[in-house]
Amino acid sequence: MPQDIRAPFSATTTAEELARLAMERPELGAQIAAHPNAYGALLDWLERYGDADARSAVALRRTPPPPLPVAAAATARREPGRRRPPARRRGWAIGAVAAGAVLLLVAGAAVAWTLLRPAGSGTPTAAAERALAAVQAGDARALFGALAPSEMAGLGDVLENALQIESEGDSYERMVAALADHTEVTFADLEFAEQEIAPGVVRVTAVGGSVSIDGDPARVADALRAFAEPLDRATAASWGSDSSAIEDSMVSARAALTADLGGTLPLTLDLGPDGGDRIVPPLSMVAVDEGGWYISPVLTLADLWIRQSLVLAIGPGPDALAERDRVLGDWVPEPRASASPDAALDAALKGLGAWMMSGDSLSWAETLPLPERRLVAIYGDAVMGMLRTGNTTMGSQVSLTFDPVRAPSVDRDGAAYLRVEDLGWTWTDTYGQRTYRIQGECLEDVGWGGRVCLSDGWAGAELLALDDPAIVAVPVDGGWQVSALRTVAHAVARALPGYAEAASDGDLSELWGTK
Repeated sequence: MPQDIRAPFSATTTAEELARLAMERPELGAQIAAHPNAYGALLDWLERYGDADARSAVALRRTPPPPLPVAAAATARREPGRRRPPARRRGWAIGAVAAGAVLLLVAGAAVAWTLLRPAGSGTPTAAAERALAAVQAGDARALFGALAPSEMAGLGDVLENALQIESEGDSYERMVAALADHTEVTFADLEFAEQEIAPGVVRVTAVGGSVSIDGDPARVADALRAFAEPLDRATAASWGSDSSAIEDSMVSARAALTADLGGTLPLTLDLGPDGGDRIVPPLSMVAVDEGGWYISPVLTLADLWIRQSLVLAIGPGPDALAERDRVLGDWVPEPRASASPDAALDAALKGLGAWMMSGDSLSWAETLPLPERRLVAIYGDAVMGMLRTGNTTMGSQVSLTFDPVRAPSVDRDGAAYLRVEDLGWTWTDTYGQRTYRIQGECLEDVGWGGRVCLSDGWAGAELLALDDPAIVAVPVDGGWQVSALRTVAHAVARALPGYAEAASDGDLSELWGTK
């Protein structure tokens, strides 16, 4: 039986604060379950993922009180002047949390993500420290609490479906847990420097300290190969390799990985100031202000990619960093929403065309939701500069124009899903002009007369639900904008059940199958 389950919270602790504490302080699960503001979805989460005390507290909370004895009940009804206690006014909080709740399962844990969301950190550096502390502790719940809420929306189905995939009797959830159990990451004496990229967007870079990575090479190799082997086997089989050769290659690959890890682990990296002279990128993250500071995975990856590309193109040294700071955008425009989902798709495509022709990142960015808008506004000019530098066809003659799109939509779960019935575009470069058309799952090269459909002869397209693609638009400022992140998340979420079906026996060869 849990002890002191009704302490130490006050009666005014809010539902959103309880949700945040459940993620950041799992040892308080029992006390959280006993709190009167613990709503149903939070109790469900504690019942499934809390410790033994938390589960006992949930069971106690959900045990109905014994019936009132008849005499006592009569007395209660007859007592002069007795008033019925007012109902607790918690409906608004429960409704808001339930409306925004998304269940995220990562590394064997679930995160109750709500529109009220975990509170952000007070500074960009604090957000980086929070994320790294979660990595070091192997605490996926705390890690997700440190990531930008705008970028995490829509990932619930993807993560939940992915980690429940079974391959030869072992789930991806258990595989992730095994990898975490056999790998140790330690950060020591970290010091950080902040650099503002745009208002509300700050680069946080480690300028001192170290990171160490250790683990048993054989066990880490086993955990990594558990993910890769089903796909490797299917690929080898599609090339015509026999079962004996495939098995030999799997054994060799695992042995080679074990040897490589044995020569690498333990690994310690000193984290000094980034002078642009390192081929290996620094420990750097991009934090964003969304009512508190969070780490943006999208901007962090883009920032590191730009840095690495410039270091390789210009050469290691401060010139690469100076060029990075020169080419990045320094502000994020306000959104320009469209009246309907199909109009939002038209606007985004026209913005893309303008960016391809003139490098106008901001006009494109304002047609996109916040995560994509930040990405294009800050990094769009840099990407276009690289494209034009490294591609002789991207000269002044390049143009990309789109015909009006025909894409009816279906509204569901607060988003709109567009099925492209007809979309044409024309690409012009130094080599000439080409016109293409998309109709559903089919792509046609109008000039050459070629047409290909995903489901033509490929059984995997139907299995992975690729034969019925959809573009996702989300509500923004009373209108609509098309979200690339939500579109990809939706496609992956739809594909995962088919992938899980194929992976159940460890044989993914049917993904390459023909009709």
